Amino acid sequence: ADITVIPGSVVKYGTSTTSEVVSGEAIDAGEIVYLSASDGKYYLTDSDDAAKDEASGIALSTAATGQPLVIQVAGEVNPGGTLAVGETYYVSGNPGKLCSYAGAGAGKYITVVGVASSTSKLLLIFTVTSVVKA
Repeated sequence: ADITVIPGSVVKYGTSTTSEVVSGEAIDAGEIVYLSASDGKYYLTDSDDAAKDEASGIALSTAATGQPLVIQVAGEVNPGGTLAVGETYYVSGNPGKLCSYAGAGAGKYITVVGVASSTSKLLLIFTVTSVVKA
């Protein structure tokens, strides 16, 4: 199942690395994004599509299409939902969402977003595997 996110609860911790980018579609805080090579804008990830599973950040702000968006690309973040300590989290088949391995269905591309260091902290470790879950 996907992590239920409260956008107002999404915050970075410490000296985490952030970047201001341009949104290619409407994006809410807490959603996972990837960079489109075709237009240089950021879009919601989707583990159903190899072209959209290459996660590279988590939105710290909300943005409409074509507007500035602040994303976090490294460090620890509160993704706005409750996590299980030690659990690894992945790109979901639902656009922009985060899920546990159990929540990643068969036939989905497996892209690691991070590991929960507490119930409210996710250590970002973006890793695109190109592996499809059996």
